[in-house]
Amino acid sequence: MDIFNQPRLNFRVASGPCHTALIAWRERRLAVEKQHFDFAKSVGGTGFYPGSEDNVGNGVAIHAVIFEGDLPAGWKVRKWKSFNGLSAGMSAGWPDKRTKIGKEALAVIRALPLRPSCNAPCDEIGFPTSLSYTYPGGKGSVPLGMFETLKAGWIEDVFYVSLPDYQRIGLALQAEGKEVERVDWLPLVGMQLVLKEQVDLDYARHKAATAATAEGGAA
Repeated sequence: MDIFNQPRLNFRVASGPCHTALIAWRERRLAVEKQHFDFAKSVGGTGFYPGSEDNVGNGVAIHAVIFEGDLPAGWKVRKWKSFNGLSAGMSAGWPDKRTKIGKEALAVIRALPLRPSCNAPCDEIGFPTSLSYTYPGGKGSVPLGMFETLKAGWIEDVFYVSLPDYQRIGLALQAEGKEVERVDWLPLVGMQLVLKEQVDLDYARHKAATAATAEGGAA
């Protein structure tokens, strides 16, 4: 069974304890991202490609700084396939360890904090990050997520949370002859179960409204 490509549960969250946890998580995340952006600006960059989150061992805060025009001294071009969407004249740079400037910049990058993952909100709402099971002659467990169990986005102060459908996964494990440890989790107050299509529609409407406002302001 492919755990990571199973259908997920989607929630719209505008109030309640999950909302409180997500507001705090977002504040921490935005504060860390500001540190990353401040570093990029300090070396002459206009932006950056985000690095790892704090649930990744030996992670790095940023994967590249975005520069306009020629790279400054101590930097070299970093060509990764994931660095797409750069405008003409822009390039992704990485410290050149062969230079003093590059070594110093790399030391700063390695000292930057990693972005907070969604693991903390997941823990705060009590959602399981794995399912344990037994079978004749042994026991095991499966993680409910590749790196993060809970995924979250937002429109203003309304959050959209995606969680694994642990009951569906548990039934699939049972069909394989495994006895799954019972999980008694229920959505918290304020967590409204919605279809993924509803989430996509909310994002599309927000994007359209934002674009219309921008066009109106430019008129």
